[in-house]
Amino acid sequence: MERVFTRRSFAWVFMVVVGALACLAFEYRPDLAIRVGTASVSETLCAGVFVSGLDADRVFNEEIRPQRGLQILLKRLRYRVDKERRRVITTWAGHFESVATFRMAYGCTLGTKTGPIPGNGRMLRKGWSSLGTRS
Repeated sequence: MERVFTRRSFAWVFMVVVGALACLAFEYRPDLAIRVGTASVSETLCAGVFVSGLDADRVFNEEIRPQRGLQILLKRLRYRVDKERRRVITTWAGHFESVATFRMAYGCTLGTKTGPIPGNGRMLRKGWSSLGTRS
């Protein structure tokens, strides 16, 4: 009888631990932190390659690799520079994709493969021209 009690206790403890971990993951959203990391890498590489004209590997090794906050992501971090479309696509473990696209007069902007992130036109609605000057 004592053996059944031990199995039952273990099952309850296991369920409580899994539930607590699920609540923590829901509350603190580690996926958002990873997306910030991939967006930072995309933006930095885009500026280095398309604005400054540097090699992507050089920018990665000199600007991104030394950052302490990104070192935990480096093992599974992958980036691809698309010079034809002037964009940098960064993923972590094949997921959490961030795209930075170079646009003349705007520099590098974050978005998705299909276009800019929705909601970035606030300045245009408040009387600002597309070049950032008051109209």
